[in-house]
Parts: sequence; C-alpha cells; structure tokens
Amino acid sequence: MPASETLFNILAPGVVQKHLSVGGTLRLADRDEISIAYTRAFKTTVEGVNSIPQNFGGGNANLSLEEHMLGIAYGVAF
Repeated sequence: MPASETLFNILAPGVVQKHLSVGGTLRLADRDEISIAYTRAFKTTVEGVNSIPQNFGGGNANLSLEEHMLGIAYGVAF
C-alpha cells in the first residue's frame, strides 16, 4: 500500500503482512470430528503522506490493522 494512497483503503484497511496460524482436527467417533483453527495477524501501520486531496481538506490518512481469528467446525464423514 503506497503511503500516498491510504485514503482509498480506509473502509477495508487490509494492510497486514505477517500472520501465524495454528489448528487441528480431533476425531470424536468413527464419523464425527471437530476442527479448531486460530490465526493471529500482527499489527501493521501505514502512515499516509499527502493522501487526502486538498479539495477534501488535505492531510494524511493513517491505517492500522491487527486481527485475531478463531474458527470451529464440526464434521460428519459419509
């Protein structure tokens, strides 16, 4: 994300660059299983440089994002 274009990414600041994921599946019975996964996206900040046009007041739009995601699934094999 170029620092001059941060204004365009305010609604969905997808700026994270590094993450770590871990997960596994446990078989409960012959056909049943449960899966769990966790992902941590580490905080990334992009500081805008003249990213807000002068006709909108000028200045900089700074973006920052970090995420924690947890997924749980139950499955039955046929």
